[in-house]
Amino acid sequence: MASLAQNILFACFNRIQFHFPIRIWVYVSQEFTRKDIFLTILRSLTGLNEDMYRKSDQELARLVAFYLENRKFLIVMDDVWTPMNWEKLQIAPPKSNITVGKFLITTPHLEVAQYVNQNRPPHNLRFLTQEESWLLLCLEVFGKRMCPPELEDLEKLIANQCDGLPLAVVVIGDILVNKNSDLDDMSSRKKTWAEVSKSVSKYLSGDPERRMEKTIALSYDDLPRHLKACFLYLGMFPKDFEIPAWKLICMWIAEGFIQEKFGINLEETTYNYLEDLINRNLVRVEKRRPDSRVKTCRIHVMLRDFCIKEAGNERENFLQEMERSIYGFEPSISELQKFRRLCIHSSILNFISFKPYGPRALPTENASAIPAAFKLLRVLEVNPIKFTRIPADMYQLVQLRYLSLSINLAILPEAFSKLWNIQTLITFNSQHLKTPSNQDKIKQYEI
Repeated sequence: MASLAQNILFACFNRIQFHFPIRIWVYVSQEFTRKDIFLTILRSLTGLNEDMYRKSDQELARLVAFYLENRKFLIVMDDVWTPMNWEKLQIAPPKSNITVGKFLITTPHLEVAQYVNQNRPPHNLRFLTQEESWLLLCLEVFGKRMCPPELEDLEKLIANQCDGLPLAVVVIGDILVNKNSDLDDMSSRKKTWAEVSKSVSKYLSGDPERRMEKTIALSYDDLPRHLKACFLYLGMFPKDFEIPAWKLICMWIAEGFIQEKFGINLEETTYNYLEDLINRNLVRVEKRRPDSRVKTCRIHVMLRDFCIKEAGNERENFLQEMERSIYGFEPSISELQKFRRLCIHSSILNFISFKPYGPRALPTENASAIPAAFKLLRVLEVNPIKFTRIPADMYQLVQLRYLSLSINLAILPEAFSKLWNIQTLITFNSQHLKTPSNQDKIKQYEI
């Protein structure tokens, strides 16, 4: 994300004044005009006059090149979104090459960086370590002063929840500064910091300037339509969950998100979609396979929160996350008719809070309610529930493409052939499950 580069570059931009006497920062963004960019550069080089405003884009480009010739400069072109945008910003010197200056490009897209300089690999910015996050938060809140010992543990707890994203650290730092200004004694500060530490993501989402949301929204709005669905779908997984790529691939295919391309199989296209999201810094690779394909990946907690919020708005109705509380499900089952996907995450802590006295069984009528309520269901993952057999009513889900459940079977029943659209079957606790001859097209995983 662009904010990651900006936070790092701002920190060192003015430290290199002896190497580059001329230093110019130009914010490009998605919407810009060539004329405005060239005028911004000229304003820093010479100042502007009325004649410059009357010049064409080409004339301004030549004028910029003239003033830069044989001078040591660093120009940061910040937030360039497409290769075409970079082409529009090319500055061609009239006679000799500009050799003593440097252009530094920041971009949220790997393809732009590779296009700008095909002879040098781009520098991919990593996320902050825990220690770096602590130091940045301390700098934001206390400046050059040290964090008081009484707040150190809370500071580390808050910084760690930013998950290495500099903008998140900066935003939460501003929130803590504002809260500190209203508090005089250390006891009150400690209590306030403890409240923030319990729900950092909530405070980040409640930022009055909506800095996190606006930054993520820029990247989301830039996605092509087919990638928007794939990205929002990542909100289905629990917070900080390491997502197996093979499972994500199977789910995307089952949901119908993948557009078939001539000469390329569906799985290959799906992996390309995942790599595209990675190159846009919206998905983080955790592990790769020996063939360099993604093995597991993760989505930042703030990006996941955005997915849940965007997927649940009235325009999308894409996904609803449900949580169990002492009052039942939130939101209530009756409110879910409009949503196309439902996500319920089980929690061992919530389960224990109900003081179970032994194993709990899912009533038969509840299992039968699934096909009745979700007749067009394409993906069903119910791993926490242990089945002794596949309920007969489940065979009514003729649109089902992906099924994952805990069941101890030696062979699939003949009735399973009624699920004629099934593509992927994942079974837990089934050893060497045999499939009927008419089900050999199923992609089967035993776990």
